[in-house]
Amino acid sequence: MVGHVLKTVLLAFFIVFPALKFQFFVGLTGMLIYGLLVVLLLIALQSTLGKMIVSRLGRYEYIMVMAFVLFLFLLFQILYPYLNQYEGGSNREEALNIAAHHILRGEYPYYEYAKVAWLAPDDPQNVGTPISPFPGGVLFSIPFVFLANSAWQNFFWLLVLFVFLKKVLPNEALMIWFAAFLSPIVWHEVLTGGDLLANTIWITVLSILSIHFIEARMSLKWRTLVFFIFGIGLSSRLNFLLILPAFILTLRNKLHWSQTMKYCLIIMAAFLLITLPFYLYDPNAFSPLHTYQKLARFEGVMPSTVVIALSLIASFAIIWGRKSIFTFARHAAIALLIPVLCVCFAQIYVSQEWNFMEYSWYGQAALYFALIWLWPRHYVATS
Repeated sequence: MVGHVLKTVLLAFFIVFPALKFQFFVGLTGMLIYGLLVVLLLIALQSTLGKMIVSRLGRYEYIMVMAFVLFLFLLFQILYPYLNQYEGGSNREEALNIAAHHILRGEYPYYEYAKVAWLAPDDPQNVGTPISPFPGGVLFSIPFVFLANSAWQNFFWLLVLFVFLKKVLPNEALMIWFAAFLSPIVWHEVLTGGDLLANTIWITVLSILSIHFIEARMSLKWRTLVFFIFGIGLSSRLNFLLILPAFILTLRNKLHWSQTMKYCLIIMAAFLLITLPFYLYDPNAFSPLHTYQKLARFEGVMPSTVVIALSLIASFAIIWGRKSIFTFARHAAIALLIPVLCVCFAQIYVSQEWNFMEYSWYGQAALYFALIWLWPRHYVATS
């Protein structure tokens, strides 16, 4: 009982922490009250109420999820033009749109900066921000840019996430999928078109699906395909590379070293094939590496090498545990959260203010790994 409560509180932390981006509106006291509400809601959803919802509505799960995604899409169509006119919106979807259009025209995607929508384009202060996504993230966004807007990719990946959860956690899929929406940061990403939600989903899905394909003894062509796509997906944001030690050690538990290395080579070949040409074309202009400055900014307080080492230790620590998709999800979630916590507390130390707003939202990178790790797996089969 105590262990279940502690896991629920920890899951609430993974849900609430990224939402500290909105600390400005309600203060830390308001966020604490919100955190307590999330704990109570999680306890309710993980109890008899959750079991009843799953057993009664299980046959309508796909309809419910598609209807909810349609609702989100309609809400996005209404609110998106207005939300990004205010500071706090996102210009990350604009960065992807710019990069994708340059690639479609056969041009280098990292020379132009993405300007913010809440300042006039000719405003001297609107110098824009460098394009952060690695080439894999740009590549994944191209179909949606071709249709209309890279922001649309969030709706696609939310649907993919549910199909994936039904495959690996059929009885918990509905609750896990909806539980993420207890965090305002998920709503914010969807309605402002931010890309980190899509990045987080495809890394979670592709990494765990790769392990699942090994466990399920899928054919070689399907394994090769999913590992190759995972390699491309890793070329989205630098921090996702931190999960690789846990991923490789989980594979090693299920395969011989030779086979493990073969699949790792497929991942790295895909990553380098999509990333290296853009870096070598103009290393000085390859702006995705500027995200490392978020760590380097606090070098005097908390050396970036120490932060990265702590994350890698958390990832490697899986070597002492039982290797499964759940232990992998645990170590991936911790490894992804450590740099965000370190940067947040370094900023607090420097500014002498309890301000989590600038960096806490990056914690959403760990959200779905944490949900898979911490959600109780005791539901009866759905009808």
